[in-house]
Amino acid sequence: MPDNNISQLSSVLLVFICCSPEEIDDYVNQENYGNFQVVSIDSPDDYPDLISFILGSECDFISFIEPEHVYEEGRLTSAINEFLSNPGTDLVISPRQFYDDNANVIFDVYSEYNAYFPEKTLDGRSLIQDCILNDLCLYGDISCVMIPSSYAKRVLPLIPLDKITPEMRSTALYHYLLINGKIRYLNTVYVFKHLTARTDARDNAHAFFEYLKRFLSQEINITSEQLSAIESRYKKYKIKNLKKEITFFYQNQSELDLLTPLMEEATRRGYSCSSTMNITEHSVIGVYCSHTNFPENSEFSIILLHDMTQGCDVWPLYWQTESWNNYDLGILPGEFWADLWKKNAVLSCARPRYGVFKLGFLKNDRYGEEHQASGHDKPNIEMKYDKTILYAPSWEYDDKEDDFVLALQSLPVNLLIKQNKKSFRSNEAFQFVIDNIDNMRALHEGRFDNLYYLDPDTEFLQAVQLCDLVVSDESSVMTEALLYGVPSVAVTDWLIPDMVPARKAIVPTNWVYRIKRVELRETIEKFIKGELNGINPAEWKNKVFGNSGHVSASIMDAIDYYTGHPSDTEFMKNKLMMDTGVSTLWN
Repeated sequence: MPDNNISQLSSVLLVFICCSPEEIDDYVNQENYGNFQVVSIDSPDDYPDLISFILGSECDFISFIEPEHVYEEGRLTSAINEFLSNPGTDLVISPRQFYDDNANVIFDVYSEYNAYFPEKTLDGRSLIQDCILNDLCLYGDISCVMIPSSYAKRVLPLIPLDKITPEMRSTALYHYLLINGKIRYLNTVYVFKHLTARTDARDNAHAFFEYLKRFLSQEINITSEQLSAIESRYKKYKIKNLKKEITFFYQNQSELDLLTPLMEEATRRGYSCSSTMNITEHSVIGVYCSHTNFPENSEFSIILLHDMTQGCDVWPLYWQTESWNNYDLGILPGEFWADLWKKNAVLSCARPRYGVFKLGFLKNDRYGEEHQASGHDKPNIEMKYDKTILYAPSWEYDDKEDDFVLALQSLPVNLLIKQNKKSFRSNEAFQFVIDNIDNMRALHEGRFDNLYYLDPDTEFLQAVQLCDLVVSDESSVMTEALLYGVPSVAVTDWLIPDMVPARKAIVPTNWVYRIKRVELRETIEKFIKGELNGINPAEWKNKVFGNSGHVSASIMDAIDYYTGHPSDTEFMKNKLMMDTGVSTLWN
């Protein structure tokens, strides 16, 4: 233990919670901070004695150490410096990462939030309330925190630890420290916790929710209904025997079109099917694909994507913005999305009750190179040149179509326009997009002999069969184009008006060429000459999509099986598995 200028260093009380003598010795021998004292407890029953000791301690700060954790060098110094730089701070927290049974660091979803935490003082009560309501533990465990002794002496007498069950005392101690204080986060991860593959999300769930109901919920204003909804995610589930009634929920025509093949397959199997835009309607079996849903109103619920680049603005954190743990089944389209899910699967918010299955994207039942012989209403249109460039934006805004037409109309290619009205008709707030589409067509149609328009309601996967290259902003059509081996170009400085002010397009997909608007003509000239290379659509298609032609059947097999009806269980081969446990609000 270093002994350099002890008198000038703030003193730290290291509290070892249920650690073995070997673990204590190992930590003490590697800790390079020069002024600390040690106290330990062997059992949660010893917490009253621990609190008495802390109340009488003359150390300046307190830090906690638990079994199954690894602590990086510099943790104590960094926390103390944060306190000294920010007077009035009550707790300093280190972000936490997990490591698996092979000592590999698991993808750290928490550090993705780091940009929000450093340099800010957070209200602990608000933080813990938000975390519990969203089933997302951003505060780690008590090993992540340092507190001043003065703060501990003010708060510890308020904690009813003697009334809390032993297995929840460490969690309760930390929670009560959090809800009474102002927090600063460090910008470096100093704490790593072992999350074994044997860790079950249901371990200690009953004790945790009983503790919440009896104590913490009154402190942070969480209702019993909210608690029950969160707790339901951790109950063990059995296969249900349900009526063969399915309600398909959608919020615009595009979502309804997506769900149609599944409805047809369900009807063929004898299910009574209905569809509705009333997202709060109660149902026996509910199939959802929108951003906002109410799966708690269905006896059995299935969630799938409506968009192949859904939530791309927050990748890889998609499930933390649209959690799936209130659904029974989750359906993903292929290996790319499966990999994305595995990066989040350590979090309970990414895990539906019965699991996530890689069963494909519904449009791939009807469209794709494998189905070209069937035609599926491929538009019949005669055009001037051999090569065709298809313009298909997500939002017509800021004269994008004008950019496209004026930049390319003099080149020896066909310009094919396929706008999108379906996604906007159901919401009056988006009428301006439909108006923009109509205005652009009125401005350009008939002016150039290589410019052609498709009905905006034409299915994109019909239109893409006519083209050699797609140009868009951030639309998922650039991913769907892979089904026909067609490459795409994204103009990333075209604006998207889904917020004020409008933002630039977000395109994180590596199967798309990303350019600026001033580069559009040059890029298309390269394409015409065969010089636009570097992306292989066929390779990406195999990674992004899967189970072509069998998607609806596989999803219905899963629904049959989990609702108590005879089923082909081949779909089980595509259940996604994780080698680690699950992070919960209490581990």
